[in-house]
Amino acid sequence: MPGSLADKSKKNSAWQSALRNTLDVLYRQAARPVDGWVGGNPPAVVFRDQSEMLACLLFDISQQQLGQHWWWRRRNFSSPYISQRIREVLLNDARYIPAIFSHLTRGGKALQVVMGLEPTHANDIFQAMLGEFSLAGILSSRPDEERQPHPHGSPPDDYYEHTRPSLPSQSIPPWKSLFSAKIWRADLRPEQAALLGIAYTLHQRPAIIRNRIFQHRITEWWVKAIQSEVRHAAEISPATYKFPDLDLANAHDRGKATSSNIDAQIEVAAEVENLSSNRQSTQLDPLLSHELNYAQSDIVTEDEVSPLFIHELHESRGRARVGIQNGSAPAESRIQLSTQDQAGPAVLRKLDTEWKTSNTCASSRNEHIDTEGDKSVAIAHTEVHSRGLSEEHLEDDLDVNPHFSNNWIDTRLGGIVFLINLLQQLGLPHDFDENWGLGRQLGPWALVDSLARALLGKEFSALYDDPIWRVLAKLDGRRTKWQIANKFSAKADYHLPLAWYQWLHAEKLYWATWRNQIRIWTETCVLAETTFSGDAYTSCLANLQIFNLDSAQICLQRSSFREAPMEIRAHLRACGMNPDLARLFALITPFVRRFLAEQLQMQKAHKRDPVRELLLLDSRLYLSSSHIDLVASIEHSRFKLRCAGLDQDPGWQPDYGRVVLIHFS
Repeated sequence: MPGSLADKSKKNSAWQSALRNTLDVLYRQAARPVDGWVGGNPPAVVFRDQSEMLACLLFDISQQQLGQHWWWRRRNFSSPYISQRIREVLLNDARYIPAIFSHLTRGGKALQVVMGLEPTHANDIFQAMLGEFSLAGILSSRPDEERQPHPHGSPPDDYYEHTRPSLPSQSIPPWKSLFSAKIWRADLRPEQAALLGIAYTLHQRPAIIRNRIFQHRITEWWVKAIQSEVRHAAEISPATYKFPDLDLANAHDRGKATSSNIDAQIEVAAEVENLSSNRQSTQLDPLLSHELNYAQSDIVTEDEVSPLFIHELHESRGRARVGIQNGSAPAESRIQLSTQDQAGPAVLRKLDTEWKTSNTCASSRNEHIDTEGDKSVAIAHTEVHSRGLSEEHLEDDLDVNPHFSNNWIDTRLGGIVFLINLLQQLGLPHDFDENWGLGRQLGPWALVDSLARALLGKEFSALYDDPIWRVLAKLDGRRTKWQIANKFSAKADYHLPLAWYQWLHAEKLYWATWRNQIRIWTETCVLAETTFSGDAYTSCLANLQIFNLDSAQICLQRSSFREAPMEIRAHLRACGMNPDLARLFALITPFVRRFLAEQLQMQKAHKRDPVRELLLLDSRLYLSSSHIDLVASIEHSRFKLRCAGLDQDPGWQPDYGRVVLIHFS
């Protein structure tokens, strides 16, 4: 309708209607990568988020298909070589690397992309990703990082794949359970394997990647892979073996020159191996020993890889036996729970729907079977525990949480997203890392989930069916929304962080003893709960010294041990927390309630009021591999939340692995 836009005397309703109809038709006819890899010549292409678009771009780069698709015509690159183009794309958007490789892995395209990368470029991308996710120290630099680039620049895509011989089998990577055998057994250089494995683990299991024992296992694998590659390269003739980034004519001397660096890394691996062999020793710190077992449970050993037959794994107490038969006929699942472990509130005895859908489980697991002659394998993860559902194995996304394939969910608890800002204001989990290992054992999304359940208390049972719990479980990499960190372990003494105590107003101090435990509290929250020996009152004064209190001015009143302000542990355990985690949140939740009441100017409010003001919010949550967008009505916005800074956009959060945005419309 030319001329109508400039004419202010005429109404433009007809033009606006025509534009909307045209856009609607284009949107309905558009191709979507979520429905299958985009090809042909569609009138439009709709990508769900930035990571999905970049995943499609990288695959087309690796297949040299950029010129065949009109939607990449505006993409300009500084180099014609595949490896450099992939490097350029990923370095510009390092925060999306885990989501990108998650898309590529689910689509079966990850190997094609990562094999198109030179090792030096893969290492550059890998280091950029670690820096973006605050994991810069997870791996040391490659021993031969002084190597010179290829004299003729990056080789063409077919040079690297056709001239490289097979390397000897490397050590089993710690992320093996997340991949099919075809991927983790692929003939990749250490830089390529580390990029793919850690990127996918960051997206699927964000909590385990920050576990220090798991990081030690990554270092151990890295050292063995580098050592195997250097020794193997020295035995190959330069005439038949060409690395674009390694001068193999002097490979033997080069290996000697870098032997000191390798030996330094081997010492780290030896220390980890020694720690693993002596993990049952009483000399180990209990928390470190627990973390060792936690990291080891994520490893799938060769004993768990069996031929195509029903694989059953069961343990003595409360384990469910799930039989999975791989074949053309649908699988049937058998779930049997002991009556001893079925105690508890009725609402928490319900198993997630994905455990009851056998057809979905069978079809999803069949996708993980790779046939390579006589090396056909099938890995079945079959742990179900009514008291503590396993979090150590992550299956396919469609099997774990079918609902997550949707673009959005409607929730009554949209305010849970505000807890990200609240945790930053409180300094969690850092204030409880040293003695409790909170950040090492509990992922960021699991911490948000736990705090939300603790604040809800008994009201959690009425909101158990809200879909946001499944979203939090998926983001944390858990198989179920029911149990949180069922292996959390901490027998440490409790002290309120100094910053929290300084925020409190001057209040009376109370103390009490029970057996060998001493508890000190104010009218608001517990200050300390420790074990003691000797005189109890002297132990009280010693515990208060960390708050910089003058012993001459301390006035302690004796009281009953049960009078301390704590959440009821039974309610927290009914919400899905194990005893140690329930103890921690029983101690810190009263302070969090008081902090919220002060922030929201509700000093004399009932304890449910902060929950109503903060968590209860009818909203829609849009989900993707890289973004989380909370959209609520402007009528539901609260001035008190705005003043407290709780409804501001968290933005990019490296620990959470997502860009979190909040919208009021």
